[in-house]
Amino acid sequence: SRPQVRMVVCVDIDVEKLKKAHHNAAIYGVEKKLLLVHGNAFEVLSLYHGGKLVESNGTSNDDTTSLPTTIDIVFLSPPWGGMTYEKVGKHGYDLKCIKIDAGNGTTRDGEFLLQRVGVASGHKAVGYFL
Repeated sequence: SRPQVRMVVCVDIDVEKLKKAHHNAAIYGVEKKLLLVHGNAFEVLSLYHGGKLVESNGTSNDDTTSLPTTIDIVFLSPPWGGMTYEKVGKHGYDLKCIKIDAGNGTTRDGEFLLQRVGVASGHKAVGYFL
């Protein structure tokens, strides 16, 4: 028997993607299990350490006030660059090729994101959609 999913936190800077996630969840009757956070994933990850919520205040996003106190698993689907990855070539593409807006005018790569998730989750299970 598999444990039931209690909550899925969806974080995106694009509100339209969050609306689509809600719509798709509603089709399957699981929309009440979603917490949609319109914001930057790096900001949300920075609130966690070792799989536990360590800070719920000090963020400018009201959506983060009801975050779960623990993380069981993290699934990442960062912007991977679309078809421009072909410029790098089949064997030259790696996590550093992924460029992510980290807020405040800074950009981070996919390797940094994976490291940040490790710290936030306590190195629990991570799925990385590439």
